[in-house]
Amino acid sequence: MFLIKLVEHLNKIDRNWKNNSLIMIDNAQYHRGTLTIEFFEKKGIPVLYLGPYHFKMAPIEMFFSYLKTKNLNPLKTKISTS
Repeated sequence: MFLIKLVEHLNKIDRNWKNNSLIMIDNAQYHRGTLTIEFFEKKGIPVLYLGPYHFKMAPIEMFFSYLKTKNLNPLKTKISTS
């Protein structure tokens, strides 16, 4: 669902986004599934699969690493789960 919404959004912004963009994803099984591959091919989306265990090449992993070093709850507030 995320990819469908992303493609819709990118198409609204720039119809030619596929000419200068690339979707980079890891080799998780759900990224390599038949339906996912068919979706990319049907929509003409350029995809680059990262090799196994290439966390440092994935920009989102760098963001998560940075985020984990920050104090995400400086006020020590508690959230009720009930």
